[in-house]
Amino acid sequence: MSKFGIALMTAAAISLLSGCQAAKEKHPTQEELIRQMQQRAAAPDTHPLPPGKATQDQLMRYAFALREAVMVQLPNSARYQGKICSVRLSLNRSAKLTGLQQEGGDPAFCAAMTDAVLRTTFPPFASEGVYQIFNHPLLDFKP
Repeated sequence: MSKFGIALMTAAAISLLSGCQAAKEKHPTQEELIRQMQQRAAAPDTHPLPPGKATQDQLMRYAFALREAVMVQLPNSARYQGKICSVRLSLNRSAKLTGLQQEGGDPAFCAAMTDAVLRTTFPPFASEGVYQIFNHPLLDFKP
């Protein structure tokens, strides 16, 4: 057997004996996500954005991207068919969540939406104008 073959077999044996496993991804709890959101809210909002007013196209694209980003975090949305949940978000210039308030709707669906929103990575703002329109949006979710 060649030296390469011996080295390969040794590496395979070590992997098997050491119990080599893929690292399990740890998901933060809702309490941890809320604490992170509160820390972002207390920090200065100094992220620079390109100046300028928002175009209609930018606003439509951002509204769609915002909704899609949240809905990706709610894979079982069909379970809430016919329900509604209204939530108001606060986003900083870095498009990070700094506040969240339920404005009304089905309690179970709103609980699921709160969790989904807390886990969402929001799309970046294209300009200062888009930020000014979408920094405190009221979103009505209806699966």
